[in-house]
Amino acid sequence: MKKRPESGLSARQNLLLVELVKNPDIQAAARAAGIGRTTAYRWLAQPDFSNELTRRRDDAMTEALSSIKSQTTRAAMELNRLLDTEDERLRRMLCNDILRHAIRVRELEEIERRLIRLEQHMASQEKQFTTKSAKAVRWSALRRQENITRKGMSHEIQRPQD
Repeated sequence: MKKRPESGLSARQNLLLVELVKNPDIQAAARAAGIGRTTAYRWLAQPDFSNELTRRRDDAMTEALSSIKSQTTRAAMELNRLLDTEDERLRRMLCNDILRHAIRVRELEEIERRLIRLEQHMASQEKQFTTKSAKAVRWSALRRQENITRKGMSHEIQRPQD
């Protein structure tokens, strides 16, 4: 099996990766790539292969989202234009859709703000815990040292004098 230097994967593995990005059904993707089902599952169990699949799926999703994002302004302008339509029913439906989306955006923004505050709080708690833990470890070490020293002194005191 010839390896491709850029990914370390064979041409057949790359073909299966392409099919798996297009179709999440492993068996269907394997058939489309002309690869046996068992071989596909064996490759999926290999970290290099599964990591490459994850990377390629992420890239495909990023590209798709970028395409959608680039059309949002156009869609918003079209909705605004349609709001001026004579059809009262269509205007009402558009208004409801726009308001529903605006409310959803607001909810997501609030969730994001709360999540950020939670993460900041957890980070500060972790920092305090780490500081307290370090102090506790130092304190514990000092106590052990003190106990050892006391035991050593008590042994010296209890030694019989000749």
